[in-house]
Amino acid sequence: MVMITTYMRQGRNDEALDITEEVMKRDPNISWPHIMKGNILYSQGRKKQAETNYQAAIKATKAKSYQKAEAHSRIGRINLE
Repeated sequence: MVMITTYMRQGRNDEALDITEEVMKRDPNISWPHIMKGNILYSQGRKKQAETNYQAAIKATKAKSYQKAEAHSRIGRINLE
């Protein structure tokens, strides 16, 4: 997760997306890579795709309550725009 955040801060979003997708391939039931991917897509103005990833984070079986809350919050932000 640190590497993804570092790449995002450096504007290296394609590399950050590659890492999130690799983690999701290994275990699609982990919520945080879906949230991170949603954040990257949102920053690129790809709001529908971001929302899809936030929804996946909510449905993930290995999601902590604060992760689900974050995903709900980000969906709410998209819907208010």
